[in-house]
Amino acid sequence: MRIRVLYSAGANQIDETFESSNAVGIVKAMQAAAARRANFAARILISALSPDAFSREVVSRYNQHFGKSLALPTNSDEFLALGLREGILIDLNQQ
Repeated sequence: MRIRVLYSAGANQIDETFESSNAVGIVKAMQAAAARRANFAARILISALSPDAFSREVVSRYNQHFGKSLALPTNSDEFLALGLREGILIDLNQQ
């Protein structure tokens, strides 16, 4: 499974590809990348979250930023499906 993230909001610009055998692995890799870009305090908080909690937090912040009311995902598969529908993620296996 290969997923590319293309996201731009203000100073936050992401163009990164993640690869894993399953959705949980992809979300864990995304979480690790987010932690690397964060300041020390945020890095601790991001790293402490489960992949599902990280997914919900990302969607919650996305909703706030863009004034949307997307349902919070309950697992990594739902999170990736939501990202694909929103056009933030690209499934490189489908190309």
